[in-house]
Amino acid sequence: CAECVKDAAKLPDNVPETLQDAAHTVVWLRGMRVRESSQQTYASSLHRYIKFWRDVGGKHLSQILPPGTDSINTADVHLFLGWAMSRYKHNTILSTVSALINWHKDKGVTYDALTCASTRQMLNTIKAEQGPQGMPVGKTGMTKEVFRLVLGHLHNSGQLEPHMKSLFRRDATWMTLGFYGMLRRSEITALQMRDIAVGQSNSQCFVELTIRRSKNDRRGEGAVVTITGLTRDGVRVAARVEEWLALRRAAGACPSDPLFTTWDLDTYSLSSSPTRTPETLNKRLKLYLTNLKERYPDILVNPAS
Repeated sequence: CAECVKDAAKLPDNVPETLQDAAHTVVWLRGMRVRESSQQTYASSLHRYIKFWRDVGGKHLSQILPPGTDSINTADVHLFLGWAMSRYKHNTILSTVSALINWHKDKGVTYDALTCASTRQMLNTIKAEQGPQGMPVGKTGMTKEVFRLVLGHLHNSGQLEPHMKSLFRRDATWMTLGFYGMLRRSEITALQMRDIAVGQSNSQCFVELTIRRSKNDRRGEGAVVTITGLTRDGVRVAARVEEWLALRRAAGACPSDPLFTTWDLDTYSLSSSPTRTPETLNKRLKLYLTNLKERYPDILVNPAS
């Protein structure tokens, strides 16, 4: 990337615009082996490897991408793969390896470290471990701290935008059920009004969910998920569910109607149509996390987890 070019030239952070343009030109020239439409991908993939060794490994650029006829060390490549496995999808890791191969080709040197049997075996293992969805292995999901921030953000948003309060209540309810019930988004969107109930046993309140079909339920036998009505960290799950059910019933929802419905932008109200795709929920969560990221830049969470 351009920043790496400036580092190699030992230039200060604030350089004249002409030198900044020259650095970007160098990146473009070095990537001429790949098509012009792929320049950005090539540069970002190469930068991913450089950033790992610079920020995590503490190496200088000349040690990361050796000058002259030297090639990358096999152990360095393997350490990067071991680090990247839990952070990037297989295709993203593969694009980094491809960028490094092209970098070697541009220098006219061998790139055995990137094509040797041990490297190929590691890449194949990463692909197999991540599965058909290509999800990073061991990737951390949303923490309780971040989840509580999201709930607080939804509450504040409802106060600031009362005309959209029902939307924020809907999102807070499905997120609460999904988080504490460990539900898939597809299971959440499939819920009907009759699939949820609030009960009490030995003075303890609980929420009971009937999952009629899930990804792992190949026989279609269904499952029952029970969530405590009041969590140890103070989240009032039962009260939130009861508020939502009252809102849905006031709108005329029947037992066979969907528990969660879409938002009508024309009327600023919830429609009667079900929230059909898990991607809809994913987009809502990403939106809230993006808003929170601006206020809390130290929050590190994968919205797709």
